Amino acid sequence: SVSRFYSGSERASALLGKCANQMLARCRAYVEGPDGLWAQTPSAVLAKLRECLALNDAFGSAYKAREKATVFNKEGGQRSRALDLNEGTVFNKFGYFCRRVEKLVELFTAIEQFCTLEESQIGGLGKVEGIGAALVAFHALVVGLQGA
Repeated sequence: SVSRFYSGSERASALLGKCANQMLARCRAYVEGPDGLWAQTPSAVLAKLRECLALNDAFGSAYKAREKATVFNKEGGQRSRALDLNEGTVFNKFGYFCRRVEKLVELFTAIEQFCTLEESQIGGLGKVEGIGAALVAFHALVVGLQGA
């Protein structure tokens, strides 16, 4: 059943928008951690970012499942939608956040790959030769991102 106060689409949209904003704020705090984003290992950051994306997917799935639910209208005997909300109010901010998170996933995946490449050895012969200049340039880019 739906509360009388939140039976209007504007109020229900505002409530779900506030829930989404709170989830966004908690995701940001979770990903940054107590020491900041760059103090963590790339794999730890990637796991947290993916969890944020999973939360957005779960929130969207729960909304869609509830939206598909129908209620029986006693007067006309017809079925009508249970929720008629402004999806922009509910999902826009979190959607923009998730797009940025996807870019961060790409970035931290590249960082993780370069770290693996830096440590790799071929056939026990030692470190990969000729990659040193690329690694130095990559580390310079990462330091630049950390300062931004």
